[in-house]
Amino acid sequence: MKYQIVIDRKSDEDLRIGHPREVFDVVKEFIDEKKNTLFVLLLDGASYLQKIHIMDVKELDPELPHIIFNLALLSKSSSIVTIHNRKSKISKPSIENIKIVEDLVMKWKFLKIEVLDHLLVSGTGYFSYAENNLSTLSKDDVWPYKMV
Repeated sequence: MKYQIVIDRKSDEDLRIGHPREVFDVVKEFIDEKKNTLFVLLLDGASYLQKIHIMDVKELDPELPHIIFNLALLSKSSSIVTIHNRKSKISKPSIENIKIVEDLVMKWKFLKIEVLDHLLVSGTGYFSYAENNLSTLSKDDVWPYKMV
């Protein structure tokens, strides 16, 4: 991981995340289509945004799940949304990517961190795992993102 940027949501207005479109609206200003970037939105129990972590991920780091879990734990987050900005245009995820996200969702669920969604994004749009019922994420379970 080359760098990490943390945006702490200490604003005058609370931002409740209830739909993948809102997730996309939050991260789109930070999307750099020349880089592979991972965004982690840390949410409280009522799905209010606490922090945004932006990480440069050139390759899949085996420590990444632990790093994300520690971020959620340290900020006392109840749930997270992960977002992957790929250099390529939005497309459906590969079988391998679906399995990786599914493994992470199951591990974090065991550790009491609720993964509400995983999005693939570009400057022009997004693909939501929950909207497409992938990796044990289901729009029926999380739309609007449920309170945990």
